[in-house]
Formats: sequence, C-alpha cells, structure tokens
Amino acid sequence: ADIGVVGHHPIPDLAGAVARTTSTLRAVLETRGREMAAAGQRRRQIETALAERRAERVAALADVDHLQQALRALGPRIGSAITRTGDYEQQRLEAASQPAIAAAAWARSRQAGIDRETRGRPFRDAQMFGYLWARNFGTADYKANALTRLLDSWLASLIRFEAVRSDYILLEGLPGRLTAEAEAQAARAAIAQDRLDAIEESAIEAVGGGDLLVSMKAVKARLLELDAELSRLEVERAALVATQT
Repeated sequence: ADIGVVGHHPIPDLAGAVARTTSTLRAVLETRGREMAAAGQRRRQIETALAERRAERVAALADVDHLQQALRALGPRIGSAITRTGDYEQQRLEAASQPAIAAAAWARSRQAGIDRETRGRPFRDAQMFGYLWARNFGTADYKANALTRLLDSWLASLIRFEAVRSDYILLEGLPGRLTAEAEAQAARAAIAQDRLDAIEESAIEAVGGGDLLVSMKAVKARLLELDAELSRLEVERAALVATQT
C-alpha cells in the first residue's frame, strides 16, 4: 500500500536490509569457519596423540611380557626363598580369602540400602508417623505447648510410635553401619595383599630380581597413566566430533 506513496522509497530500504543481512550472515559464516578449522586442527592433534599413546601402550605391554618372562625364569629360586618365610602360606590364604569377605560385606551394604528404600517407604508414607517424626517427637528436639504435647502423646500411643520409631531408626542406620564395616573389611583385604606382596618382593630381591621389580612397577604405573590419558583424549575427540556435527 505504501509503494505508491510519493517520497517513499521501499526498494533502497529493501536493498539496505539485504546488504545488512548478507554482512551479518557472512560474519557468522566466517566465525563458524574459524571454529570448524580450529576444531579440525585440534581433532587432528588428538588423533595423532591417540596413535602415539596407543603405540606406547603396545610397547609397554611388550615390556611387561618380557619382564614377566624374566621373573618366571627366577621362579624356582623365588619359590625356595619364599618357603624359607615361615608365615608365607598363612599370609597367602588370608590374602586369598579377604576379598571374598569384603565382597560379601559390600553386598550386605547394598542390600541394606535397597531395604531402606523399599521397607522404609511405608514408614514415610504413614501420615501420623510422619507427622510425629517430623516434629522430633520423643527426642530432646521436640517442642510443643501443653495441649499439643497431650494430643501428640495420645497419637503416639495410638500408633505405637516408640516401637515403630525404633524399627525405622534401625532401618535407616543399618546401611551406614554396614558400609563402614565393608570399608573396614576392604582395608583389611588390601593390607593382607600388601603383606603378601611384601613377602614375595623380598624373596624376588633376595635372588637378584630387584631391578626387574622396579622396572615392572614403573611400566605398570606408566600403563595406568596411558589408560587415563587415552580415556581423556577419547572423550575430548568425541566432544569435538559432536561440535563439528
């Protein structure tokens, strides 16, 4: 309707809008282009690093194999040195049994957590019990006037609150106690294994395999570092691929 109005010039206005939009779009595309180029360059760097780390990991595994073969060659002498250690067999049996005990303790802890959620739901869903529990009834934190105390006491006797409360406290607290027990058992298992390792390492050192042990520990530590670095690089590469996509 405005096209025919004298003095109004829609075509130049449209041309200006197109020019501004084109300029904005060009800037956006240039920015995206730089981002894509940077992402592509970083991705190539990551893929190069991944290839290098994987090659190093293969070499480290080969080193572990060679060191294990050298240790196996010392096997008879190591065995003789170990037999001279009086408590080796007892320590071996303890180190072998402790992990199973720890695993059973963790299983009990997990089951207690499940029971707390499933068996504790009826307690939490019971409105009268929930009301008294939320008000800390029966504890030093309970605060109420005389009339409310009287009514709460009547309600508590009606639902046998003290007995139910004791059961609920036991149910709530059991997972924590079993978790602490499982952690302690896991620590005992680790100590038992450390003691066994110390006996075996002493026997290996006694027959001249100390250098092999040092090398083995160094290679295994490097393998852990490589695995962590490979995992980090894989995550970064996946993020870059998602960004590029």
